[in-house]
Amino acid sequence: MPLQSVVRTASGPRAASWDELSRASAERLDGYVLGPLLNVGGMGLVFHGIQLRGSRDVAIKLLRHDATYDDVFRQLFALEIATLAECQHPKIVKLIDSGVSVAGLPFLVME
Repeated sequence: MPLQSVVRTASGPRAASWDELSRASAERLDGYVLGPLLNVGGMGLVFHGIQLRGSRDVAIKLLRHDATYDDVFRQLFALEIATLAECQHPKIVKLIDSGVSVAGLPFLVME
């Protein structure tokens, strides 16, 4: 088992879940502080976050760690980013940023 997939608990080490691996990877997003997990979907996790530049609240959606190895999920996530970038409507969240975490996980940041 790779070292990064072990979580140390009071009762001893155990295997990390995909969500824990995704969160650990997301905590290294440049320019953002990751807050609590808000929701988990079929291909992503959504966290509350703070954009360091401007100190504003944001939502950070991160592709699930296990989905990063699936080309279809990566393509769907890229399509979601492209679609949000084109949408301009008061009832649709605005895309603020997107990229890839230090660990290689695609993410998007919304207002």
